[in-house]
This record gives sequence, structure tokens and C-alpha cells, in this order.
Amino acid sequence: MANIVKPTGSPAAGEETGNPTAEALRQAMRRVASSVAVVTTRRDGVDHGMTVTAFSSVSLDPPMVLVVINTAASLHDPLTHGDGFCLNVLDAAQQDIAEAFARRGAGHSRFAAGNWFRPQIDGQPAPALVLEGAQAWAQCAVDMVVTAGTHSIITGRVLAASAAGAGLPLLYLDGAFGRPA
Repeated sequence: MANIVKPTGSPAAGEETGNPTAEALRQAMRRVASSVAVVTTRRDGVDHGMTVTAFSSVSLDPPMVLVVINTAASLHDPLTHGDGFCLNVLDAAQQDIAEAFARRGAGHSRFAAGNWFRPQIDGQPAPALVLEGAQAWAQCAVDMVVTAGTHSIITGRVLAASAAGAGLPLLYLDGAFGRPA
């Protein structure tokens, strides 16, 4: 079970902070190019997924990654209480998948975009679906959930990972998808 840390005084999901620099920060961060991933999870036998740009490696010993999810997002509860997750880093040719998983209210129909599979890890089905043709993927067990303002930082202990031998990652910059030049 994940360790959940909730600091006091944090605004609730979707609550305005009243901080006059919030919009300035939003505009500043739009200028930072990010790789794009789809995070998948399974809870109570149902697969869930969402497009994200806030993710990172954390540690090699032990192998860990993190993802950052808005607490109001449909993926939040299944991710923080599910069977684990998979971070699927998208290839530049997979923009349609990023768009499908970014749509609100699409639910399980999002998985119609792309080819998904569940690999075996130590003879058992992996916790979450993997996207065929992704630049990289990491299957994870949820390690810790930390509330940070309107978002949760979810760290995952990597159970298995793989990277493509070639290709370019899908990027997100200034509100648009793109590819490296």
C-alpha cells in the first residue's frame, strides 16, 4: 500500500490560490518543452489512462520514477489506489494517442487508439497496459503519494522497463504537440 502524505494548508483540487504569480508561472512553464507520456493503471479490473507531461526518473537504486497528477483528474483515484501503473513515453508518431488520452470523459474508449498489451513480469500479468511502439515504458508499483497543492506526486518503484532502439519522442511546447527538429 502506498504511503500518502498530505501537508496542511494546501488548497483543494481546483481551488484558486489567489496567488498573483500563478498565471505568470503557467505562461513561463508553457515555454518548457516536455516529453509526452500516457500513464495507465488498472483498478478493480478496469483499465484507466491519461496523457501527462509531468514525469521524471527519480532513482536508479532502487529504480524509481514519478508522475504528477491533478487530484481532480479522472485518473487520480484509480492511480493512487490501483494495482500499479505504467509510464508509456510516446513516440513522435503517436500524437493521436496523446490527443485521445487527453480528452475529458473519454473513459475506456481511449484505448481504441494504439495497440496495447499487458506483459508478464516474473510470470504474472503486469499491473498496467503497455503501448506498442512507445519510445520507452516503465511498469511500476506505487511507492508513495505526496499531495502538493492541487496535484499529487506519485512515486513508483520500477518492476520492469524497456526502451525503443530508434525513433524520436513526442514533445509538448506552448500548448502544442511537436517533434524534435
